[in-house]
Amino acid sequence: MVFKNLFITRHGLRLGKSGSYITVKGKDISERIPLGAFSNVFILANVTISTQTLKYLSENGKYVFILTTTGRIKSIIFPELLSSNTKVRKRQYKEFELEASRLFLTKELLWRKAKLTQKFLIKFREARGESTNLTVYKDFFRDVSFLIDSAMSVDQLRGVDGFMMKNLFFEFSDSVKEFFSFKSRSYHPPTDEPNAVLSLVFSMFYSILFPLVISHELDPYCGFFHIKRGKHAALVSDLMELARPELIFFTADILNRGFFTNSDFKKFKSGVYIKPAAVRVLCKLFMEKLVHSKVFFPIQLFIREVLIK
Repeated sequence: MVFKNLFITRHGLRLGKSGSYITVKGKDISERIPLGAFSNVFILANVTISTQTLKYLSENGKYVFILTTTGRIKSIIFPELLSSNTKVRKRQYKEFELEASRLFLTKELLWRKAKLTQKFLIKFREARGESTNLTVYKDFFRDVSFLIDSAMSVDQLRGVDGFMMKNLFFEFSDSVKEFFSFKSRSYHPPTDEPNAVLSLVFSMFYSILFPLVISHELDPYCGFFHIKRGKHAALVSDLMELARPELIFFTADILNRGFFTNSDFKKFKSGVYIKPAAVRVLCKLFMEKLVHSKVFFPIQLFIREVLIK
């Protein structure tokens, strides 16, 4: 089972085909990637790709997603032998209608998120050079697991999720306080610099996760935990919960490394926004440090083990 996707994030590269390999060439790069080493292709840069290569990918069941550098979908090239998604989606619609099924899925999702939250709460303290009492974090996971197991409704589980997020944002605030002030999560609009960066990081990840959900033949708008509003892709937001601990840690890390200063933001009565030049820096960091990390693995694992098993 292949969980890894091929992300192309550097401008000017040339994608081709050589035997059963996809070739990636540029000024200082020349790679041959076996077709079986990746699930689908995500292109987030201006590149050259031959029609022969696109045909080869399509014939072998690979999606090719073409996105902007901020993750917005521009085009999707579907596999030539696209299997019917009727069976997968019928099951999705049926299960997500049932309260008992939504409760089970949400418990499984939050249990996995609790493990990741425990991991990144420890990483926050280690990054600050502080001593770590592992017993405290074992107790945290034990207590959260108990709350998850004993919850009788999805609404109760939203409260458990809120508790985990409160702990993550407490560590986030403590980590960035030397450079920025962060009191609590705010958006629509963000009210301070850290919230402005968090919002953009979350939005970019949401945009890239959207086509990943489509590639598994699931309906991204039909979720089991988040409530759909308007054009909101509820299932994408559901699955994104497994990435939030790492996204929050990533944001704290780049704020602490001096990539951004107060001059990179515009402050209005309506909120705080990132200047265009700083957005480009953030996009570059996002592609270099996050997209090519293992952040998608827990999501793909959940899809395979729980949603389409």
